Parts: sequence; structure tokens; C-alpha cells
Amino acid sequence: MDPASDKIDDDAFEILEMAGAGGMGTVYRAKERSTGRIVALKMLQARISESTRFTLEANVLAKLKHPAIVEYIAHGLTSDRRPYLAMEWLEGESLEDRVMRGTLSVSEALRVTRAICDALVVAHDAGIIHRDLKPSNVFLTTDASVKLLDFGIAKTDDVKGLTGTGQTLGTPGYMSPEQARAGTIDTRSDLFSLGCVMFRMLGGQQPFRGSDLMVFATQLALAEAPPLEETCPEAPPSLAALVKQLLAKQPEDRPADAKAVRDAVDRIVTDMEMGSAKTEIDTSGGARAISGTPKTKPSPGAAGAGAGSPRPKGKHDTPIIEEVQASPPPGAGGHGTRTSIVAAAAAVAVIVGVGLGLARGRHDAATSVAPSASSSASTSASASASAKEPESSALLRDADRAALGKACREWSGHISRGQHADGSFAGNQHADTTGWDTAQQTFALTEAHRACSSVGPAPIAAGVKALDKLRVPGGWIGMRRAGAPNVSDRRPETPAIAWALLATNAAQRIAGDASIAAAKDQARADLAKARASDGGFRYIASSTNGATLYSTMLGAWALVETEDPKAGLSQDAKRSLAWLRKEAGTRSENVRSVGVTEQLAWTLARAERRESDPANAATLRALAADVIEHCHLENNACTRPLADTGRIPFDDGEAKLVTLWHPWSALAAFELAREPALPLDADTRRSLASIARWGNAELTGAMASLAMAPEYKIGEYLITVSRMLDP
Repeated sequence: MDPASDKIDDDAFEILEMAGAGGMGTVYRAKERSTGRIVALKMLQARISESTRFTLEANVLAKLKHPAIVEYIAHGLTSDRRPYLAMEWLEGESLEDRVMRGTLSVSEALRVTRAICDALVVAHDAGIIHRDLKPSNVFLTTDASVKLLDFGIAKTDDVKGLTGTGQTLGTPGYMSPEQARAGTIDTRSDLFSLGCVMFRMLGGQQPFRGSDLMVFATQLALAEAPPLEETCPEAPPSLAALVKQLLAKQPEDRPADAKAVRDAVDRIVTDMEMGSAKTEIDTSGGARAISGTPKTKPSPGAAGAGAGSPRPKGKHDTPIIEEVQASPPPGAGGHGTRTSIVAAAAAVAVIVGVGLGLARGRHDAATSVAPSASSSASTSASASASAKEPESSALLRDADRAALGKACREWSGHISRGQHADGSFAGNQHADTTGWDTAQQTFALTEAHRACSSVGPAPIAAGVKALDKLRVPGGWIGMRRAGAPNVSDRRPETPAIAWALLATNAAQRIAGDASIAAAKDQARADLAKARASDGGFRYIASSTNGATLYSTMLGAWALVETEDPKAGLSQDAKRSLAWLRKEAGTRSENVRSVGVTEQLAWTLARAERRESDPANAATLRALAADVIEHCHLENNACTRPLADTGRIPFDDGEAKLVTLWHPWSALAAFELAREPALPLDADTRRSLASIARWGNAELTGAMASLAMAPEYKIGEYLITVSRMLDP
């Protein structure tokens, strides 16, 4: 459809581009002339006589004003008498897109649930039953809010909606039993749908499934929903009980209303924060509120799951009434793919990449990561209590491993939300996708897959596939991106190539397909071209000694990790490790820089585990001493601020490679302390063990502090946690 033909009678909107199209109509990205704001403009193909649902949605939205409900702007007719509806333009992804990549953590799911409850309270108080609550009608915006969408089949007090006698409207998999049999419904029907959505967020599947309405209705009538604990063992008992009550077959056995559910969520959140989620749930019958008295009244507020990219609707998420289906806007894809999800349940999103920049250059964009008071207090006590334990055998207790596993799952979920539709990633919000970011984050997902089984093979394979589209001659780029200085410089960056080799090697073990093997061979060949005759790896895009040191650390690690473990290290790997030892011996400012020391110690310790080399002894002792010195160890805990970073200058004197200290100090200390064969004295090993224990406590307690950090920092923590959980 030509946008020029869609003239609005009052000329209130300027159409900018098509965002999606389907059988019912077209969705445009448009600008409201009077305010200049961007809106989602939905237009029907049909004429006025066929627009009952469309008009219902417009009238319902006009009544509802709440941050958790998509904002109505206007509706009317085009010049050729076709209805249109203007709503706020949303950027982010649908909850359906999010859960297609994996389950949400308990805390994420509770935040989203509470926001949905806020929307339902407003709608139900206005006499409106949504009737089509499902993940594709819940939108997670890039500013961390949640929006309820698509009131096109809503039932209102003053208008009966679209349902005739014996007619069923809704989506199999999320309808209540009374809705599926076309019976009388009230607001508790939406609560059943909410229970289905919660089950999907937490358990990764629908509680009742069927290929069509008849099969689904039979499931509803004859089967009970599986206990949430079976698919989400980390859910507290009170949350599992709440979901069970929401999925009760009889409306009178469900919570009284959305307010009661919201109150129950608040109590669960409070109990979780206090370390015990034992809120009692009244399921004995009757339309009653959920019991329990909260100790405090938290305000989790609306939550969103960051950003991501649209995917096709799930195979069990096809509505009985056809909806507008979005297609990517012309020219979208590749770097920073943008699509849109608008209030018509058409998929619309600006992909905001969640990045992994393991010690990445970010032009000094450091964000403070401070430990909580409780974390700091427990850290010192924990480290002190364990100071006398054997250095290698007691680094991690069962409780430590459980906390690491939880952090691994939460951080992998955070990173997964940033994967674009084409499998690529960006290093930070609103940044372009790059090969460096995509390779790093794909590798981080492989680490989480191995360590805590929180990621399936599909997003990993998609990440590898995206690398092929992001290549430049000779490899991949990272920092030199669109909108950054020196954008014309398209030379590859060696760290990006090293990450691509790490990612493809790990992905091949998981997915094992021929295309991944070919991508691995390509990355290995690119890395070989970047290696100088002395064994060091040129950064390519920068010639400073610090950039070469950083490239060689990553290049050598990639070789050590990806070469056949049954064979000895290759001569190429040995030459690169010798270059690192020689550079470490200079004790230069770059070598002793915060973050670089720790990564260098980690790399050489990993190599020593693969193949012992007497030449490593003096170097490892010196690096271990530097790790301890950087930590500012007092009372078995580091006192250096967690947000401290190192800086490696580039050729232009302005751009710098930022190297983070905290996660790598923990990982380096852990690697050095756990290997009794390394040539370290008892005092050094004891200090390293204290740093490792301290680092574990801070790592597992840092999720809240990192919530607003640049996305690439999350990746460093995920890789560190995964390696400590499963070395």
C-alpha cells in the first residue's frame, strides 16, 4: 500500500513509514503534526461497515488512562472512509518475543505480573474485560515499562462487544474454561488468563495446550494444570500457590479480583526480599481476596524486560479472530534492526541490543557498580569464616554454587533479551549491532548453557549465523561503529575475531552443525592473519602497545580454549603465550593496569592448566601479587571500589579501551587459587582464596546494582559467574 494514498481527513498525522501489514489492515509509523510526537497509526483495509472490532478497541482505549495500558491518541476516518486508530509508538518487544527466548527469572516475572495487574485493575474498574490477555498482547518497552495491548475483543458493561450467542472469542491456550465454552464471564476470566501468562513466563510453556479450540477446551475440562514447581523449581511455594489458584477451573475458586492478585504479588516480593516467600494463599473457595498480611508494602512498579526483537507468534498463540500481523519495515535488518509492535498486537520494536563487552572499549562510559550494604556485610563475615579452610577444596560451598547458579540464570536472561531478530547483538542500549558484540554475547550464552543450562541452542546458533552478516574484510569490528568517531575506519579488530573463534568453537559443541564449523574455521583463519611473527596479535585498528597487549591476551586465550585438549598446545599458542610472559616481565604501566593484570593472570593460568611450562612460574607469582595488591585486601575482603576500571589508550589519544576490575579479579583469583600445581606460596594462595570467596559473594549479590549499568558489563559478570560455577 502506498503511504501517500492514506490521507487523513483532518491532516493530523504525517505518515513516515509502514511498520506492518496484515489481512485486517496496515500499521504505520507516523508523526502527529500538532505535537511532533511519533505515533502508531493503524488503518483498516475494510470500510466502515466492517469495522466493529476496530471501533470497539478505539472506544475502550479512549476510556482507559494508565501507564500500563497503551495510550490512545485519536481515531477517525481516512479520506476514503477507512477507519484509523492512533496510539503511542512503543519501542521494545512483546512478552511473547521475550519468552520465545527463554523463561523469565522469578523477580522479572513478578514485576511484569504486577504491571499487568495494574492495567487490569483500571480496566475492570471501568467495566471492561480484556478477554484476550496473552504474551503477545503484553509489551515490554525499552524504558522498562509494561503495556497491555489490544482491546479489540473486550467486553464492556455498556457495549456487549463482538460475542453472539454460543460464539467464542479469544486465543486457545489463554482462555478461561467459561470463555472457551462461550459461557458467561466476568473479570475473573482475565485472572485465569493471567495465570496462564504467569505459567508461561516462569515455566516456559502453557499450562493447557491444544492445536485448536476443541482440543484446548477438552484439556481445560479434563486435565489439571501441572504444578508450577515442575517447570520452575526456583518459584517460591507462595508463588506456585498463587498461579494454581489463578488457574482454578471455577471462577469462584480464583482470587476475588486483580487487586487481590496485586496484593499477593507484593507480599511474595516482600517475603523474597526478606529471605522467605511463605505467603499463605486461600484456595478453599469463594470469591475472596488472597490472605496474608505483608510485613511492608513494596512498590515493584511496572517492569519491562529491556529490549529485543520481534519473532513470529508462537504456534499455540494464534487468535481465533485475525489480527494485524506486522512485517519488518523496509530496509530493516543487519545493523540495529528495527521493527515495531503497536497496540494492535502487530509486532513492532526498535531492537535495543544487550551487549557483552568483556573488558571492552566504551569511550570511558563507566557506570558505578556498588555492592549493597547487606552484600558487603556478609562478604566480610563469609571470607573471615573461611580463611582457614584448605585453599583449593573449599573455594565454593553448596550455598555459593546455588547463588552462582541463580545469578547465571538471571544474567543470561538479561542478555538474551537483547538478541535481535537476526541473531545479532549490540553492546549497549541504542547502539548499533557489531560483530564484536555479537561474538562476545553469543559466547556468553554458550557459557551459561554449559554452566547453568539457562540457554537453549537456538539463540546460540542464531548468534553464529548473524556473524556471517556482520563481517568486514578480514574479520569483524566493534568500537568503530556508526555514530562513533572514525566511522569510516572499517578495519577489523582482533579482539572481535578472538571472540568469534571462542563463540563458534563453543557453539559447535552445542549445536554441531556444518555451518558453525565453517564459521569457526573462518574465525581461526582471520585470527592467524592478525598474528605477528613474534606471537603478538596486532589490534589492526590501533597500533598502541596497550592495544596489542589486550589483543594478544584475547587471542592467546582463544587459542588455548579452542585447540584440541587431548593434544599439546600448538606452536602458535606457545608463541603468543611467550609474548605475554615477556610483556608481563616488563612490569609496564599497561601490564599493571587495573583489569589488564587480572585478565592476563587468568589467561596464563588457563594455559598452565592445559600444559605446564616452567617459564610461567615467575610470571604467575608476579601477577598474583598484583591481583592481591589491586584488591586492597583487608580482613579477607577487597576494599577497592567495584566500579574501578583501567584505560588503554588508542592511536587517536581519545578513545580508550575500558577494562573492568571486579569480575576479573574474582575469576583470576579463583583460577589461581584452585590449582594446587601452580607455583604459588601458601600465603599468596590463601589471599587469592579470600579474594575468590569475596568475589563470589559480590558477584551473586550485584544483580540489582547492575540493573542500570551499561549492558556490556552484564556480559562480563555472566562469563565470570559461569566460569566459577563450571570451570
